[in-house]
Amino acid sequence: MLIDSHAHLDYEYEFSTAEMLASAKAAGIDRVIAIAAAPDSLERVRELSEQFPQIYFTSGIHPHDAKDFTEEIFASVRRLAPHPRCVAVGELGLDYHYDLSDRATQQQALQAQLDFSAEIGKPVVVHTRDADEDTIRFLGDHSRK
Repeated sequence: MLIDSHAHLDYEYEFSTAEMLASAKAAGIDRVIAIAAAPDSLERVRELSEQFPQIYFTSGIHPHDAKDFTEEIFASVRRLAPHPRCVAVGELGLDYHYDLSDRATQQQALQAQLDFSAEIGKPVVVHTRDADEDTIRFLGDHSRK
């Protein structure tokens, strides 16, 4: 069985989700993990997983959107994570290339999501760009929990 472990199925594409899944199936891909990234994608990836049996999802906030990582958004991440089709926390991490959210805010969102994943025992999906040293430090601390 092949699994696409990182797909952004909630974005706008020229093909429907059903068409993309049919193409994936034809290529031998049996399961797809729809990655949550922004606050508005949290519910959409859950909905896709409930609509299509081959889709699973993650619950988390991308470092670009860390500026929007409010307590309300974190409550949504926490509420969706126990869902039986949610397989990981993320897409979390650090992105110092674009700095669409300031670095301190990215680090706070990353730490909160890492702590949450340890609390519930789910793996994480990590995004890192131009932040390798800090990402490794955060993940190293996380792995010792």
